[in-house]
Amino acid sequence: MSKRITLFFYCVTALSLFFVMNAQGDLAIWANNGEDKVLQDELRATLSPAAVVNSAWDGTKVKVFGAKNEITAFALILEAGGAAAGNIGVSFTALTGPGGATIASKAVSGDGVFDWTGRNIELFYVRYLQIRNLSRYYYRYNQDERHIPERMQRPWSGEGVALPGTIWEDRPGADKYFPEILVPLELVAGNVFNIAQDRNQAIWVDIYIPKTATAGLYTGSVAVSQNGAVIRQIPVELKVYDFSLPDVPRLKTLANLSGSNINKRYNNGAAVVDRHFQFFHRHKIDLVYAAGASANEPSAEWLPRLNGALFSIANQYDGPGRDQGLNVFSIGTYGAWGFVDPWTESSLQAYADGWVNWFTSHSPQTEYFLYVSDEPSNDRLVRTEQFAGWIKNGSGPGRNLLTLSTLGVAKAPFAPSVSIPSCHPSMRVTAPVWAAFHEAYRSDPANPAKNTRLQYYNGMRPQTGSFATEDDGTALRALAWIQYKFRIDHWFYWNVNFWTDDQFGGGDTNVFRNATTTGYGGTKDPLYGYINGTTANNGDGVLIYPGTDRIYPAESYNVNGPIGGVRLKAWRRGIQDGDYLALAAQVDAGVVDQLVQETVQKALFEVEYNNPNEPTWGAKGPLGWSNNPDLWEAARAELADIIETGNVNRVHISGAVTYDGSGVAGALLDGLPGNPVTNASGQYNVSVAMGWSGTVIPAKPGYSFAPGRRDYVNVTAEQTAQNYAAGVTPYAISGTITYNGSGLAGAVLTGLPGNPVTDASGQYTALVHSGWSGTARPILAGYTFTPATRSYAVNQTANQTVQDFAASASSSPESGSSGTGGGGGGGG
Repeated sequence: MSKRITLFFYCVTALSLFFVMNAQGDLAIWANNGEDKVLQDELRATLSPAAVVNSAWDGTKVKVFGAKNEITAFALILEAGGAAAGNIGVSFTALTGPGGATIASKAVSGDGVFDWTGRNIELFYVRYLQIRNLSRYYYRYNQDERHIPERMQRPWSGEGVALPGTIWEDRPGADKYFPEILVPLELVAGNVFNIAQDRNQAIWVDIYIPKTATAGLYTGSVAVSQNGAVIRQIPVELKVYDFSLPDVPRLKTLANLSGSNINKRYNNGAAVVDRHFQFFHRHKIDLVYAAGASANEPSAEWLPRLNGALFSIANQYDGPGRDQGLNVFSIGTYGAWGFVDPWTESSLQAYADGWVNWFTSHSPQTEYFLYVSDEPSNDRLVRTEQFAGWIKNGSGPGRNLLTLSTLGVAKAPFAPSVSIPSCHPSMRVTAPVWAAFHEAYRSDPANPAKNTRLQYYNGMRPQTGSFATEDDGTALRALAWIQYKFRIDHWFYWNVNFWTDDQFGGGDTNVFRNATTTGYGGTKDPLYGYINGTTANNGDGVLIYPGTDRIYPAESYNVNGPIGGVRLKAWRRGIQDGDYLALAAQVDAGVVDQLVQETVQKALFEVEYNNPNEPTWGAKGPLGWSNNPDLWEAARAELADIIETGNVNRVHISGAVTYDGSGVAGALLDGLPGNPVTNASGQYNVSVAMGWSGTVIPAKPGYSFAPGRRDYVNVTAEQTAQNYAAGVTPYAISGTITYNGSGLAGAVLTGLPGNPVTDASGQYTALVHSGWSGTARPILAGYTFTPATRSYAVNQTANQTVQDFAASASSSPESGSSGTGGGGGGGG
């Protein structure tokens, strides 16, 4: 297996950023794949256009890819760095591909946002939530700052030890607004929005690629408008691969839906439950909940969910898993089936027989289990083992009914009859014990008689990614890869709509305004913000938001279905990656296993827990996976190439780009698979399929390269030292200084390279290099100037002409320069 592509993202071209001119200021527009969480006060493109280049944005257009029957996504970021922008609209309705093939969407309103037929493109307005505390439950043993999400780490040194004296406010994400809630753009009043000065606004875009789509390149554009007039068209390219993701996902996931919270927020809760099932089906996740049992078979409303009728065109559903029923069914989630009832051995065995008979006859493709108990205390642990043992020792078909209890590694030995001792990743046991637990309970396709399953629930760093709102955007993608790596049969999330904190005293939460969903309130801790012990957590138990909110009507969008979030989309991305991994493994499982190991180097029991005398059991070291979305996209691109071509024999093309002996970071190697860029040392290393041919052209604004290209034909051996020498391309800053309409000679432009002097016509020119920034100030005795200065942004990447100044006679001959010093420049 070849090494991973070091970086997979496109470099900026000469016009590396859109500056959208409008009456209220400049909008800087760029995009990413949604996993780089851009905080609302960030103005990255405004400050440094080249810094925002990534796998989904090459500096001039959005570039994404996907398979058929896949939902791919990107986030469009609009920055109002110069002034507030009002009445902004965004429209994107169609992509056109080979032979005129289209991927398009119809217009809808209101509850129509839950009609997915003929709506392959969806746009969402992003709402932001302020992070006022660290979610300590998800990283409670944080002796190493590297185990905390990158934006929430205090400055540290050595082995992740926080620098002395650092506090909550030293965490970069402290009290900042994180992107999370995704409101269908059709539900935003007038389909327009405002952007405050020095703030950004993101628009999330989902694109479903139908199974019937023609493979190839699709193009279209996102229209940005103001006051109803289009002010910019942002090009979009979508590469569709010639294979389809399966309707039944390789990674089985399930999440609990709280019926009581649905009923509290909606006017007719029962009527909207199916919309929630459809919504999660679109994300390849199965919902479970406490209700649903009638005697010993599912109640009537479950039948269309199990047989797939709910997920049909007739019920306004299209997308992944169309006509496919639920993959997993939980009987009596959280023990609601009757754990406290006075069962006898014979009555419980008859109950189990009934369930097995029903599923065998009506839904044999569904995996199902009895949720015996949840995190049982010692007395309930005894009862849990008794019930599971009765079922296991029955003489009828019910003996094959799987039983589940959230026991984990530590308690599983005390209830050996439980088939699925669901495990939380915080288990602090030695690696051999944990690994043995995996082998004991993981299903074995070669041994159907092994009637056990390996299931995990929730998440915790550094063992896995977490569900916290402030976690890195790749956290839940990593969690899915961990599920694949360790061959975990199911992953369960404890709740998706915990809108009322009835466990930790928070009460009814305004989830549109408060990120903290468990343990809200408390006093401010100098290190962790507003916490309430370890119970104050952001986004805990909340992956969706109520479309109708009777408790907080001012937040209500008055639709009968759920509103999603960024974290849910990230989990979906990882689940779809699982399908890529499974398809590529059919070509060569060994190659895929190596790629997985390179991507997720350590997780779960691979994290070193070997000292029970320390709170962390001695866990130290960097996280076992990258939080760079472009590396994850590089892996997906490599998997797509393996699936489509069937070629797993790969070689490397590697080298460096240097200028004056030093590495040049961010140089694009256009033409190599994934269009990689050089790393901080100017190096690149790319794997290509054996026999690959192509042309590679290096590029970076402000630079020329020698050689200007490299041609490859039928590459069959390692290609090392494929180096390029860079030269700097100068850019001009030029203009005229006038006095009473005529050119003014002899004025010095201080601050520009060489301090140029205006000629007899009042004109000046200065040459700067890529990356230059500075402030130009004209000086001439007896004159003041308007503007007094002109400032130029970092990463100057184009000529700046008409950088003019108007001179006025100074009342004080002694001033001899720019006088008052007032006035901002309009340059750059």
